[in-house]
Amino acid sequence: MIPKIRKYIHNDRAETNYVSTVVYILVVVVTLAVIMDVLAVVMTKQKLDTAADQVTRQIQLAGKVDDDTGDLLDFLSTDLGKATALTYHVDTTYITKEGCPTAIQLGTPFYLTITADVQLGGFWEITGLPMTLKSTAAGVSERYWK
Repeated sequence: MIPKIRKYIHNDRAETNYVSTVVYILVVVVTLAVIMDVLAVVMTKQKLDTAADQVTRQIQLAGKVDDDTGDLLDFLSTDLGKATALTYHVDTTYITKEGCPTAIQLGTPFYLTITADVQLGGFWEITGLPMTLKSTAAGVSERYWK
């Protein structure tokens, strides 16, 4: 029985046999799955860039970093799909005015950095390659603090 199966598998009467066809199909399916996963990470990065721009605009108008900044980022993170462990950091010179320790004076530049963790790959129960996406945006405060 085994010699018959070997003979059937190694049959080269046509250009390809059944085993090579199955292998080709498997390779194509895995390649398509990897491409789709890479595109999902690219889309997440684009959405992260858009979120950074929107949070930057909110900080520009408010002239401060407060709970509203975190709330806006939390709201925008619902659309980020694969991203986890979302954090942000604002690098600027703060002033303390009107009970706000994180006020940014008119004309003061600030730099926002948002980081998120994503998994590239990972099919079924297999974990993928961990990656950290980073998005930066810059702005200038538009609020004058007396």
